[in-house]
Amino acid sequence: MTPRVLVALLAAVPCGCSSQAYYLIDRAVLDAQAPPALDAIIPARRAADSQSAYVRLRALDFSSSTSVDPSTVRVLARARNPLVTAGSVLTWVGTAISLGGTIVAVAGKGRGDDGLFLIGGITALAAEPLMLTGTGLWIAGANRRPYEVQRPIP
Repeated sequence: MTPRVLVALLAAVPCGCSSQAYYLIDRAVLDAQAPPALDAIIPARRAADSQSAYVRLRALDFSSSTSVDPSTVRVLARARNPLVTAGSVLTWVGTAISLGGTIVAVAGKGRGDDGLFLIGGITALAAEPLMLTGTGLWIAGANRRPYEVQRPIP
């Protein structure tokens, strides 16, 4: 792996990938949060499927809010998603290793060097578990909503 690729991967991990979704929130609930507590959890409904949920107030981006009706606001929730980040990194690292191994295998085949061909082929195949794990984490992360919490216990 070249130093540039390593630096790019190390820079991507702290930045992280995020997930987002729109929620419908009653204005009365938002007004009751004034002044807002960063660790507050408020009831909402997912805009996509109208399911009830509890959302972290700190994950809401009010700059993107729109009025649905006089009593409801549509707000975007966004939060870092470590599973998507890990899946992305593993998939990209696996892809780089696989491509490198494929190039070595093709070069070995072209030169008639069976040893080089075998090393490249094994390297390319060895990257498959990384890519499959990354894909699984990516899918699991996409189905996880890091801005939602379980119903708070009163």
